[in-house]
Amino acid sequence: IDIDNSKKLIKLAREAHIKFTSGDNKIHINGKDVTSLIRNKKIDESVSDVAQIKEVRQVMLKMQRDMAREGMIVVDGRDIGSRVLPDADLKVFLTASLEERAKRRYEEIKDREPALQLNDVKKDIKQRDYIDQHREESPLVRADDAVLLNTTGLNIEESVNYVIKLIEKDV
Repeated sequence: IDIDNSKKLIKLAREAHIKFTSGDNKIHINGKDVTSLIRNKKIDESVSDVAQIKEVRQVMLKMQRDMAREGMIVVDGRDIGSRVLPDADLKVFLTASLEERAKRRYEEIKDREPALQLNDVKKDIKQRDYIDQHREESPLVRADDAVLLNTTGLNIEESVNYVIKLIEKDV
């Protein structure tokens, strides 16, 4: 679908059945495993443009809330605490320096996209941040009651342990 064809994108969003399976951390759309497909450069370049379409956001909002109602779940996204799940028991606003986020993303996808350069990833993240922070519908903002966690210099284990301590404190 042409990224500029909002009518087709809205139709696709309305017809898509998205399922997350927690046992294997997989994302399925209409029964197809798309876990690795949704983590590529083309998607990264397009996601902020699609996220600006109000009707697509409304469909996704309902899906995300329905998934969260199923029980104990950790959800991440750029407007989860401020818009999708504003009454969540615990909200953590994860951040890191642009350089750190670009390095992590590059490491995640470099094997699938060998021509990719770190500077391109950094530029794309910076552009996405700007678009998401300035969009009219559900801009990227930290919820007032979200705990700020700057993960610059932390590894995954250290970040997870910090969040676990927050959960244990909150329970």
